[in-house]
Amino acid sequence: MKKVMLFWAFIVTAVLTVFCGILWFNNLESARKSYNILFSNGTEGVLDTKISGFLPAFDWATLDLSTISTFIPFLGLLCVLFGLAQINRKGKAALTDDFPFFHSYDRINIALGLIGTIWGIIIIGFYRPEDITVANLMMCLHTALFSTLVAVVWVSILMPLFVTPFMRRLAGEQKNSEAVEDANLFELVDRLSVSASAVSKEFAASNEQLHTFNGRLRNAAEEINECSHNLSTMLHRLTNTGEAWQKEQARQMEILSQTAKMVESISTVQSQLTQQLEKLQRDNATLQAQNAALRTTNNELSEAASASGVENVRLKTALEQIKGALH
Repeated sequence: MKKVMLFWAFIVTAVLTVFCGILWFNNLESARKSYNILFSNGTEGVLDTKISGFLPAFDWATLDLSTISTFIPFLGLLCVLFGLAQINRKGKAALTDDFPFFHSYDRINIALGLIGTIWGIIIIGFYRPEDITVANLMMCLHTALFSTLVAVVWVSILMPLFVTPFMRRLAGEQKNSEAVEDANLFELVDRLSVSASAVSKEFAASNEQLHTFNGRLRNAAEEINECSHNLSTMLHRLTNTGEAWQKEQARQMEILSQTAKMVESISTVQSQLTQQLEKLQRDNATLQAQNAALRTTNNELSEAASASGVENVRLKTALEQIKGALH
C-alpha cells in the first residue's frame, strides 16, 4: 500500500512539477518581451498591457514580471519530487530536519517574495513621469504583490500544513511534531508580518517621494513652458530682425547695383574721353608738323624777300646811274 501511494505521489508530483515548470518558462518569455518593451530606446518604452509568452493559453500565470510567483511552486515541487525519490531509495533514512526541502528553504522563499515586491516598486522608476498611468501602476503592483502572496501561501500554509507532514508520514515518521511546526509557523507569520510592514512603509515612502517628484515635475513643466514662451518671443524678435536685415541687405544690394551701373557709365565716358584725347593729340601733332613746315616756308620766303630787296637796291642804283649817264 505504501509503495502504491509513493508511486502515485511521484506521478502526481512529476506532472505538477512539469506543469509549474512550463508556467515558469512561459512567464520568463513574457517577462523577457516585457523588458524589451520597457527598456527599449533608453527606457522610452511604455508597458501598460500584459505580454503573452510562448504559450498564450498559460498567460493567466504571467502576472509577475519577476517570475518569482511561478518559480516558487516549481522549485518547491522539484524539491518534493527529489524527496520522493529519496524516500523510495533510502526510506526513513532520508528524513532530515528540513525534509523534503533544504536548509533555509523557507527563508529563501520569503526573501524571493520580498525581492519581487521591491522589484515591482523599482520598475515604476523606469517609467517617464508623463507615461505613468493607473494601468502602469497595476502592472508593477502585480509583480510587487503576487510574488509576496505566493511566498506567504507556500511557506505559511501549503508547506507546513500539507507538504511536509505528508512527506514525513510517507517516509514512515510516527512522531507528531505539531507543536514544533506550530511554533515554526508562528515564527514565520511574525517574520512575514514584520517584512510586510517594512514593505508597506517603503511603499508609502515611495508614494510620498512620487508625489514630491510630481510636484517638482509640475514646477519644472511650468518653468519649461515659461522658457518656451520666452524662446518663442525671442524667435519672433529674431525673425523680425532677420526680415529687417534682409530688407536692408536688399536695399544695399540695389545701391551696389546702381553704383556698379554708374561706375560702368563713368568707365564708358572715360574710355570715350581717352579716345577723344588721343585724337586731339594726333591732331595737335599734325598741326605742329604743319606749323613747322609753315615756319620753314616763311623763313625761306623771308630770305627770298631779303634777296629781292638787295636786287631791287642794285637795280635802283643801276637805273640811277643810267639816268645820270643820259643826262
